[in-house]
Amino acid sequence: MEASATSLLLPQAPSSSLYLEP
Repeated sequence: MEASATSLLLPQAPSSSLYLEP
């Protein structure tokens, strides 16, 4: 999922936790 890549680009984003979930 591309979401995983987004979490790395925006680690400060509050929604990053959602991307970290499998």
